[in-house]
Amino acid sequence: MYSPFGNQTPYGVINNVAQGGLSSPTFVAIDGGNNVWLTNNGNSYALSEFAHSGTAITNSTGYQSGNLNTASWIAIDASGDVWVPNQRGNSVTELIGAATPTVTPLSALQPGVRP
Repeated sequence: MYSPFGNQTPYGVINNVAQGGLSSPTFVAIDGGNNVWLTNNGNSYALSEFAHSGTAITNSTGYQSGNLNTASWIAIDASGDVWVPNQRGNSVTELIGAATPTVTPLSALQPGVRP
């Protein structure tokens, strides 16, 4: 297992350093580019994203939005939209096109034609 974050053992990584805004991660989703998205229980207003290699894509505070409020799950749809229900906000935040799509979206200008 590769990780730039800490020491490695046959069972995984130990002694991780919080990078990419990572703070008590709770839920995980994988996008079409094999990037890992995590909700953070320690920072309920941020999401973290890591490349499949383990490199942090988000900065040290993660993705923050005034709409995120105690993210209780995370999902990524085929178009690359990230969906996060907010436990305290009684709402759902959609980050349009934030993740790598799993399929190429159809063109809005020419129905049935891929861009």
